[in-house]
Amino acid sequence: MQQIKLEVITPTGIITSKDCKLVSLPGREGIIQIMYGHAAVIIDLKEGEIVIDDTERIRIILGFAIVDFSSCKVIITEESINSTK
Repeated sequence: MQQIKLEVITPTGIITSKDCKLVSLPGREGIIQIMYGHAAVIIDLKEGEIVIDDTERIRIILGFAIVDFSSCKVIITEESINSTK
């Protein structure tokens, strides 16, 4: 299975940058799952957790994601981070 390049970015730097199979994002309209080959989209994120391959979680308050077929860039504010592995 091909992997997607995930980057979680804040104003002060990159929180995580890794290849993964599945990323779940807390979209305003519900949980959105991103895999390799996903259509290009910009997603408005609400409070919730980014789940990476069911092994890592990053709690956020607000942000947005830019997705294309091989990458997902999540932009959040520094104040909205609370990471658990």
